[in-house]
Amino acid sequence: MIDNRQDGEQMAMPGFEPEPPAAETIKKQLPVVQFRMDFLRDPEDALAKWGQMENGRYEKWFRGHFDRLVAIVAQQTGADPAQIADKDKRTPEQQQLLLEAAAKQQIARIDAFFDSLYMDAINTLKPLQGVYKDPGEIDFYTVTGRFNPDSEFISVKEQAVLYFFALHDELKPTEKQTLTTEQKEELRGIYSRLDAFYMERTGGGDYSNMDILFAFIERENPTPETAESIAAKL
Repeated sequence: MIDNRQDGEQMAMPGFEPEPPAAETIKKQLPVVQFRMDFLRDPEDALAKWGQMENGRYEKWFRGHFDRLVAIVAQQTGADPAQIADKDKRTPEQQQLLLEAAAKQQIARIDAFFDSLYMDAINTLKPLQGVYKDPGEIDFYTVTGRFNPDSEFISVKEQAVLYFFALHDELKPTEKQTLTTEQKEELRGIYSRLDAFYMERTGGGDYSNMDILFAFIERENPTPETAESIAAKL
């Protein structure tokens, strides 16, 4: 049951609240996508940036990470894992092996990051020239902070990619694969429309206003039916 106001705004009666608009569901996915990529690149840094240091998640990750390194060294040396884990009993050789194992894992994460579906999406838009002086070539993942509406580092291209993956939660941005031809065309279309939307709203001004991205998402996803479909997939 809906009560129609004279000004055209609809107000739901108690017990008959409408589904949240699709845009809200998608907007909530934006930081989820970015956190996944931040975590893939550098888990420790991501947990710190996204405020996960005080709730026990960092300690849990660090303990699991350390245990995996100890297991690697134990397999290499045949030594007791408990002895390797004890800093007072660990030999200099074992300490060096732990450092080498950690370095190899970091390199593997970086390789996985650049081989990811997300980076394929970024590279899909890289040759495109928009109407803005878009700092798309900035090493986004080394200079930006956490996702927030005031971030000045999230370019229009980056916003388009975040929106694309928020819209397609069935795609895993961290996986080693590439977009299909159809997906690339869809992504380019999103970027072109978003780029034009920024021009329409700012006349070529601030490209990093996340409120404009949110307005764009709301315009592209106005119906509750779309929200239901996205929520079901989530």
